[in-house]
Amino acid sequence: MFRCSPILAGLSFVAFMLAASMVNHGLVNSTLPVGPGLTLDESFNIDQGVYLADAFAQHGPLLFTPDVAREVFGAPRYLPDHPPLGRFVLGVSHSLTSAFIAGSEET
Repeated sequence: MFRCSPILAGLSFVAFMLAASMVNHGLVNSTLPVGPGLTLDESFNIDQGVYLADAFAQHGPLLFTPDVAREVFGAPRYLPDHPPLGRFVLGVSHSLTSAFIAGSEET
């Protein structure tokens, strides 16, 4: 099992937050240095993630029953070209952070 001291965990978190706060992640008119930005597929991956997060919020664990899975994953809106877990994480992250980013409520 992996063990980590609270001090190391705290330092890791602080280092991550400092690094993440110093990179422009695609914001327009930012004074921060240019960062990775958005790629071509981010717009539909975020939309798919929000769809999956909403489906999970609506159905909960029943999402994994055959009838509900057919309803959610068989809908014309769902794009089955990528595994859903990464998109689900994107959707949850978008839902949690969209209030802090101007213009994101339109996505």
